[in-house]
Amino acid sequence: MTPEPPGRRRSGPSSYQPDIAPDMWNALGLKPGDVFVDLGCGPGDYALDAAERVGPHGAVLAFDTWNRVLSELHADAMRANLITILPLCADIAASLPVGAHCVDACLLAMVLHMPGRTTHLGLMLDEVRRVLKPGGRLGILEHTGHDQLPEGHPARRLTPEWFTTEAESHGFARLELMELDRAWLLVLAAAAP
Repeated sequence: MTPEPPGRRRSGPSSYQPDIAPDMWNALGLKPGDVFVDLGCGPGDYALDAAERVGPHGAVLAFDTWNRVLSELHADAMRANLITILPLCADIAASLPVGAHCVDACLLAMVLHMPGRTTHLGLMLDEVRRVLKPGGRLGILEHTGHDQLPEGHPARRLTPEWFTTEAESHGFARLELMELDRAWLLVLAAAAP
């Protein structure tokens, strides 16, 4: 049985957009042999795509708190012979089960607009910076249109400028901002510790 292609998974919400993925991976500089972390992976469409890009000498760690989608991601990865994917149950707003300075790139795709996710953004950024190699990249992919929400809505502040300010105060430097189809991608680099 052939697994469904990314973006058409059977459970869990997915924000995967195959038309923007190549531009996103290029902006993140993802290449064969890299160690990649998908934070809040959901059904794992980005993780599956990343595993193909990092190849057999790379690794993909996919974190989420939903055991069901992690089990399905593991099964899909095994069917596709993508043995470098490791789905792990972990709260991305807490300590990550990853060593310091061993990750090349991390992705937060359509995660931070969810209720309560930005409450601990500073701790999350500190933890992501801890696991990234110096110069490692963090991609934040979010929906456009948060500024169209009613005044006082908590997601209204989620702009690339707001994230840049927050990230810079936690040791990141802005590398690039891309406007994509109904989304934006902010790419940040981790400063040396």
